[in-house]
Amino acid sequence: MKQLTNEQQAILAAEGDIKINAVAGSGKTSTLVAYAKSRPEGSKLLYLAFNRTVREEAVQRFAQEGVTGVRVETAHSLAYKDIIKRRKLQLTFNYKPYELAQVLGIKTKDPEIKYLLATHTQRYLQYYLNASAPTHTELNYAASLLDPKARAFADRFAPDLLGYTSKALQLIESGALPCLHDYYLKLYQLNKPKLRYDYVLFDEGQDASSVMLDVLLKQSARKIIVGDVHQQIYSWRQAVNSLQQVPFPAYTLSNSFRFPEEIAALAKKVLLWKQLLPEPSLPVSLTGLGAAKGHIRSRATLARSNLFLLDKAIQLLHDHQFERIWFEGNLSAYTFASDGTSIFDVLALYENKVDRVKDALLKALGSFEKLEEYLEKAEDPELATITEMVRKYGKELPGFISALKNMQVAADQREQADMIFSTVHRSKGLEYDEVQLTTDFVSEDKILRAVGENDKLKLMRMNEEINLLYVAMTRARLNLRLPISLWPSGPVTPVIPDQAIGSPMRRRRAGMYPRGEKHEWEWGFDRSKLAESEDPYLIEELERSLRFPEENAPP
Repeated sequence: MKQLTNEQQAILAAEGDIKINAVAGSGKTSTLVAYAKSRPEGSKLLYLAFNRTVREEAVQRFAQEGVTGVRVETAHSLAYKDIIKRRKLQLTFNYKPYELAQVLGIKTKDPEIKYLLATHTQRYLQYYLNASAPTHTELNYAASLLDPKARAFADRFAPDLLGYTSKALQLIESGALPCLHDYYLKLYQLNKPKLRYDYVLFDEGQDASSVMLDVLLKQSARKIIVGDVHQQIYSWRQAVNSLQQVPFPAYTLSNSFRFPEEIAALAKKVLLWKQLLPEPSLPVSLTGLGAAKGHIRSRATLARSNLFLLDKAIQLLHDHQFERIWFEGNLSAYTFASDGTSIFDVLALYENKVDRVKDALLKALGSFEKLEEYLEKAEDPELATITEMVRKYGKELPGFISALKNMQVAADQREQADMIFSTVHRSKGLEYDEVQLTTDFVSEDKILRAVGENDKLKLMRMNEEINLLYVAMTRARLNLRLPISLWPSGPVTPVIPDQAIGSPMRRRRAGMYPRGEKHEWEWGFDRSKLAESEDPYLIEELERSLRFPEENAPP
């Protein structure tokens, strides 16, 4: 193990419960391994990872360092071993709205109302299962919704939603309805478990489940919570930033070994945008100690949303810029919603070919227009994103997806891809030599407009939107390519290559892409900053993407 920094040594010497704010690339896993290694002989430790991938990596790291006595779990795997093996409940990741409507016996003359009730019942259920409250009747589901039309619908049908949610919980308990993964985690919390460990190391504390945080805080073990307050990107899934909630003594890991100071300086400049918000956060301490130069072995394109990621992939496909690609999570994850709704069913509805639609919800709605009306009140970002892709590309979409599938390498050949594509959520915890961002992230101008308009809905989202951009930028080890629209103002002045000088983008028909356009800068070229053009196409798409954030299944 490398020599520890002063910050790491201070953490190892700390007594009692502590929380650690660790910036991107600061070696938090190495710190936790060192912490575990320094504990008294015979100590029992529990390490709680954010997801399965992080858990597997942690198991390897502890084994490589010869650290024993550490149990590595995710919150769900810990609860699974305690609940499911005793209860033998049938599991599912999600419910389809039409299935839930049928099981719950929702009957209305208007199919849109019927499926909206089912959709909101499902979301009410998820809201409760991820909240620390012991009963769902204590929660105000409508108040948790950001979209005004969705909130108005939930307010109007509040008694119905309460009743259907109660019935859903009863059906899960009886086994008549498959059990969601968050359900057995909730049962675990309600059972008030006593974890027999001397230390609990809680990773990714900025995106903690309220349920698991409640379990953790009730343990007698010494608790170490680690995370990055500026990497919270799952609040839409009822995650909470435990680093800001718990009153533990605070420690920091401020040195990033992933990227050089130039990228660190730009990341800090982006985080300063939070000072414009109604509840500004303190400036971050971040120093880039990574190598400034090196061989580029991995290149990634990162987007905020599925729509922009596929848009960029199709653009590069037209430009013949690669032969082998990889989509983090596999390409199919970007063409299906978590409930299984296919992009091709939405396309059939768009083309008025209802007889080809297999999804019961879409078939019942009967038209693309009815689907759009449903989405206005459903607050269903996954289906909304798929609908946007279909609207943009139309009948050309299957051909584009087929071409991308033919270029995708096998999972075990991921390192051989010419380009890796990912949304920010799927790239969390990963890093690449070179990163190029798409244009759907928040910008300084966007924040200033929201502040000027005093739009409370937009302002509520801005903190996490800044976090998304920060997380995306800090995936880069060597090179970072940033769209001109995202350049921050002030003392950090990006530099750009010669070919970045070009005409602004124009509104275009589906499937039509400009050739050889460069809307990014990179470190290493001595040029002055270009003035940004007012681009109605980009602005319109950015605003649209902010209405429909990406959503993933629970880890």
